[in-house]
This record gives sequence, structure tokens and C-alpha cells, in this order.
Amino acid sequence: MRLTLKERLAMVLEHLHEGKSYSYLGKKYQFDIPKLKYMVKLYLQHGETPFQDRQKQMHRRNTKLLAISRVEEGESIRQVACDLGLLDPGILTDWIELYRLKGEEAIQDTNARRNYRNEDERYKETIDQELVEKVTRLEAEIAYLKKSQSLALNLESLTAKRKSEIITELRKDYTLETLLAMSQLPASVYHYHQQIRSKAYQYEIIQQEIERLHTKKHDKKAGYQRIYIELKKLGYHIGKNKVPYLMKTMG
Repeated sequence: MRLTLKERLAMVLEHLHEGKSYSYLGKKYQFDIPKLKYMVKLYLQHGETPFQDRQKQMHRRNTKLLAISRVEEGESIRQVACDLGLLDPGILTDWIELYRLKGEEAIQDTNARRNYRNEDERYKETIDQELVEKVTRLEAEIAYLKKSQSLALNLESLTAKRKSEIITELRKDYTLETLLAMSQLPASVYHYHQQIRSKAYQYEIIQQEIERLHTKKHDKKAGYQRIYIELKKLGYHIGKNKVPYLMKTMG
């Protein structure tokens, strides 16, 4: 049963002011108990504001991106959603999924609902949008082929790693969704290679720091244990066994 905003607020107040238990209210309103607990926490933090007309609520792009980054860094979706005053944590989940699929450019301000438009206006807008998407896709395909260094090269002959690299280079000009569709690369594969690339870059930075500590600070006399301790003090996250491995590969 879908409850109105007033009914949800009444349910929360019954628990807080009348002492009704979660299990009692869950059965009475046929409502999920974890969601009810979340709404109680939301009310205690924001009062009645989140339970007002949601059509009047506005979420700015920067606020959305900040919330997404907090979750990406390890905070729970429920806590971040509660801090933002979202009535349902699923709203934040939708933002995150959109961000992971289409990238940062897909995150925009929440727009108020548009007034009713006649069928011709809606049809024209649909056609115009389709034309824009087709042109954008063609431009992305040309740019992708140029990046692949051979217009005659079959897209399928490129490795997933190389496709991922080309997509990353073109993301400033085209949406991730367009590039993934054109390159026939699954989003999960793209993000996997991005994670590998990120780790490789982190190790490159750490190797530079090892070189500085070993050569300049300790005049090539420090062992891996000393280097490991100093890296930890500097805030680098690296395993103790990884340090001698990197030092060995660096000669």
C-alpha cells in the first residue's frame, strides 16, 4: 500500500508521541519497518520539512555530486540520504546508478514538473532529441575511430583495455552512454579497467616517493622497512610486502 506524505508523517508521530512500536505500525499501515525507522531518524534530524510536497523540493547538481562522492568514499547511502533530507534513500541510489552509468555530466539539477503540453509539442521535442542523439553518436564514432589510429580497423579487434582508454580520452566531449554503445563495451568492463588504471597511477605516485626517500633523503642506505614506515607516516595506503616488491622492480 502506497502511503501519502501526510500518512507517513502521521505514522512517525504515532511512534514518537504515542509510543506505538515499529512492529505495530508496520502491521497497521502495511509498511516496511526499516523504511519506517529511516523516516523516524529523518524526522528527528529535519522535522516535517522532508514530508512536505516533493514537487516543491529542489536538489542542486553540486549537492547531488557531493552526496555521491560521500557514498563512493565509503559512507552509507541511508546516512547520506538522511543528511540531505531525502524521504527515500532510493532517490540517492538512483543518482549513484546514473552517475556510474553515464558519468558526472548526467547529474543535473532536479527540475520542477513541466506543465501539460499538447501532443504536437511533445512529438517535436522527441524528434529533435533523437536527431541530436544521432548526430552526437556519429561525432563520437568518428572521434573514436581516429583515436584507434586506423579507420579500417575493426572495432572488435581492439582490446577492452584499449577501448577503455579511448573512451576515457573522449569523455570530456561525449557522454559515457554514447561511447559505451558505440564501442560495444559493457559498462562493468569499462569501470573495471578504470579501477585498474587508478591503482596503477597510485603505485606510480608511490614509486616516485620511494625514489625520493631512498635516494635523496637516505642516500640509498634505507631498507624497505624504513621506507614502509615513512610511507605510512606520509599517509600512503600500501601493504608492507608491496614495498620491497616495488623497490625490487625499481632496481
